[in-house]
Amino acid sequence: MASAFTATAALGALPFDAAAPIWADVEPVPQADTDSPLCPILYAPEYSKAMDLLRAFMLKQERSTRALALTEHLVKLNPSNYTVWDYRAQLLVAGLDADDVEEEEASGQSSSGNARRKAALEAELALLDDMAAGSMKNYQIWQQRKRVVTALGDPSRELDFTASVLDIDAKNYHTWVYRQWVLCYFGGLLSTSALRNSSTASAPPALTPSSASAGQKEDVAEAAEGAFPQLWDGELEYTDRLLETDVRNNSAWNHRFFVLFASGRARERVADREGTDEVEWIRREAGFAKSKIALTPNNASAWNYLRGILRLNHSQSPTPLTTSASSFALSLIPSHAEAKETPAIDSGGKTAWLALECLLDCEEERAKVLVASGELDSGSDAEKAEVEKTVKAILHRLLIADPMRKRYWHYKAERTLTLLGR
Repeated sequence: MASAFTATAALGALPFDAAAPIWADVEPVPQADTDSPLCPILYAPEYSKAMDLLRAFMLKQERSTRALALTEHLVKLNPSNYTVWDYRAQLLVAGLDADDVEEEEASGQSSSGNARRKAALEAELALLDDMAAGSMKNYQIWQQRKRVVTALGDPSRELDFTASVLDIDAKNYHTWVYRQWVLCYFGGLLSTSALRNSSTASAPPALTPSSASAGQKEDVAEAAEGAFPQLWDGELEYTDRLLETDVRNNSAWNHRFFVLFASGRARERVADREGTDEVEWIRREAGFAKSKIALTPNNASAWNYLRGILRLNHSQSPTPLTTSASSFALSLIPSHAEAKETPAIDSGGKTAWLALECLLDCEEERAKVLVASGELDSGSDAEKAEVEKTVKAILHRLLIADPMRKRYWHYKAERTLTLLGR
């Protein structure tokens, strides 16, 4: 390098002009366009010159502090440049060249390689905190965070960080995906009993790059994987708080299903303390969903959650949906007899059309049970006639309660009637 530039120097003070002395040994590499490109991109001169320097560094795989500073300059100019982020991640995870270490030692700033690497990774998290605030939906920022936290092997601040972002945008897809990755990667997807029986599960290690030897950087991430099952412990309560704030938060409903049933980890953690089995959890959660639906009967997120968990219970007959959801849906709306006598009772949002849809779904499942049991072929005309009559009554009410979707309601009703051979 033409001049020493230590990690403690202010990165913002570095000139990113190829004519500056610090780049004297670097031959800029311009973008390889054709002589007459069809649609040349009009890059800002500042960005174009910095990219010319970066291409030179990438060709020789320079791992220096000045290269790291250059990548920071570039990602701030263009946060979506995944090539720059990838090179920056390589610099941070692999560590800088020995030349940079020698320069620090010469300037009296010596520190171990692992300590330097850990400090650089932690500084990167601070940078990503700031950038996420302005670019929450930037894929590259979240991918970079994943690589940095994996290299550190320490997820201790990640749930709080994602919660702070979700406080701003409660339905940010990128943030939810990242939170679930943290839970799955560091919290693990094995059962807690399997974790206890494994050789590394007796005490979640606090191993980070700073405590690993020089040849153990790769082992840090491996040791951290699945080593923090306690991360799952507060997730159910977290969804409680979110749904208390906004009962229509579909992302929170989805996360609740994920932590309890799709992954099973939060449920297993509680089951270890209480001895609660899955059937009891389904009963509990059905009650929870119904209590929220009672507050907002046309809340599609809560209805979908109720459907999802009831269908997990294969012990009920004829079907989970018809045995539990049907009576609940009927309790939320006027009876069919009342609606027939006074059709206007369903108009203008006075009747919960999602409860009517649930009833229509129940009749479809009822028809499927008849088909599967062979009762349709045994001359059970009375049963078929009852289902047909109920389907037509529900359809009539849906066309009044929610006329915007009339074609959809006709489609759903006809699908059930087709099952009956009507």
